[in-house]
Amino acid sequence: MATDERNYTDLGCQSQVDSEEKVASKILAYSAVFLVALVGNIRVIALVLRSQGMRRRTINLFVVNMAISDLLICLFVMPRTMVEIADIPVKWHVEGIIGNALCKLVFFIQDTSIAVSIESLVIIAFDRYFALAYPTHAAPTSRRRLLIIMMTWIVAFFVHCPYFFTYKLESFGNTTFCIEVWSLNPLEHVEKKKTFFYATFSLFCLAPMVLLTALYSGILYKLKQQGYLIRSVSNGSTSSKRKREYHVLKMAIAILIGFAVCWAPVNTFIFIFVFIWKFALPCNLNDLVFFVFFMAYANSAVNPCIYIYFSRNFQKLSKRHLTQKRINFEAMQNFFRMRNMARVY
Repeated sequence: MATDERNYTDLGCQSQVDSEEKVASKILAYSAVFLVALVGNIRVIALVLRSQGMRRRTINLFVVNMAISDLLICLFVMPRTMVEIADIPVKWHVEGIIGNALCKLVFFIQDTSIAVSIESLVIIAFDRYFALAYPTHAAPTSRRRLLIIMMTWIVAFFVHCPYFFTYKLESFGNTTFCIEVWSLNPLEHVEKKKTFFYATFSLFCLAPMVLLTALYSGILYKLKQQGYLIRSVSNGSTSSKRKREYHVLKMAIAILIGFAVCWAPVNTFIFIFVFIWKFALPCNLNDLVFFVFFMAYANSAVNPCIYIYFSRNFQKLSKRHLTQKRINFEAMQNFFRMRNMARVY
């Protein structure tokens, strides 16, 4: 999907320069999101991979898959965005072979990671639906889960591999730019770009929207049909397994809502940009462009917060990990204290 913020900057308009205070506030906002996303997603990945019990649950592996894609957005997208806020939006600061490789790789990783997050949302919805509709069926084997996760990346890689041919460095005067070129013919360039956009928008936005609506509607219907919601909340005799499944379902719905809230503004903006403005952005919308993309990238920080809040296992393992660190720190302090005392005497 075309989630490069630079595609929506008003380069054809008279330059709109932000004040130093506004630039600083935008960079500060991104820095806060960057830190939360970096620490949160690394923590989620580490906790799941360390715990054999958590690795057994299918949804946790798909959560890790999303955390990896969110971490890549954090590492490759946010730093570049902060540099562009402080400088010319399409200016590229690394030249030569490495600069050309980074020009292709950064935008490839950006849109590939976003696609994987969307695919993971759909897979989590399928997982929750089948867990509820067919509770007696065996959970997917480790090999099958790994295959599903690999397929999310393979599909995303395949769809976005044209980026290795379309993104390139071009120099104008003393400034180097990373630009997207589908054809040297301007009209053909626009048509090819439109075709790619329509394909990716349909594949990673419209189709998932239909699937997620259908799956969660089916989940709600099953819950209502079984009286699941009422019993899970009010009946003290409800089995611990059903309570656990209901809790996991709440987490899955929270992840979906978080994704929808964060990505709805940018998807609405892109829809208007394509179908109403016909790829011609009106002037003086820099702040709007900043807001919609900031909301989208902030989802990378929201997701780990949701996982940790809803998952009791995440909370238990986090407390155990922090306790172990404190014990190790105190043991180290005691060691150095005893060594210093031995030197004195």
